[in-house]
Amino acid sequence: MAMVANGQEVEVAFVDCNIGDTYLSLARYDEAIFAYQRALKVFKIHKGENHPAVGSVFALKIYENPMPGVPPEETANGFMNVSAIYESMNELEEALKLLHKALTILNDISGQINTIAGMEAQMGSCTLC
Repeated sequence: MAMVANGQEVEVAFVDCNIGDTYLSLARYDEAIFAYQRALKVFKIHKGENHPAVGSVFALKIYENPMPGVPPEETANGFMNVSAIYESMNELEEALKLLHKALTILNDISGQINTIAGMEAQMGSCTLC
């Protein structure tokens, strides 16, 4: 907080990236996404949408290439979480793409009917906006 108070938001964002990397290496994906999203927000504000720093923290890299041994349900859940972030930013097309990826994964796993139904409901709400 002291760094932010001194106008060093960008430096804090780089620290958040390192925190995200650490969480990623520990397979703590939700926490990694949260750290990356904090950094992403700061980089977009201070450096612009097309700056390489923005691309380097894009949270989807975690779920696009999951570590070996990660259950598919966790990857699908990650896509759903990132989709919710896009939905909150009113980027509905991207949110729907991620929900479709999660749905594809879950359709191949038995016993996921409740999750699939909830996701289809969320997809319906995205298209109504």
